[in-house]
Amino acid sequence: MKLFLRGADYIGIGPIFTTSTKIDTARPLGLEFLDYCTKNISISKTAIGGIKLSNIEQIVKYKPDNICIISEITTSD
Repeated sequence: MKLFLRGADYIGIGPIFTTSTKIDTARPLGLEFLDYCTKNISISKTAIGGIKLSNIEQIVKYKPDNICIISEITTSD
């Protein structure tokens, strides 16, 4: 069953992993939830939360439309 969200252009899915970018985040949703969303939500999906170069391949295989990486950029030289 595909989910259709009226009025939204995209949905952010996360945090996928534990993140240190924000202090008040929910517990990680994990890859299983990402998999469910990419298969069942019709609008653009952005994976976010704790995504780093070391774990991005895990995210890519679930084919979200976008991947948001924050701390890898803000903490880089």
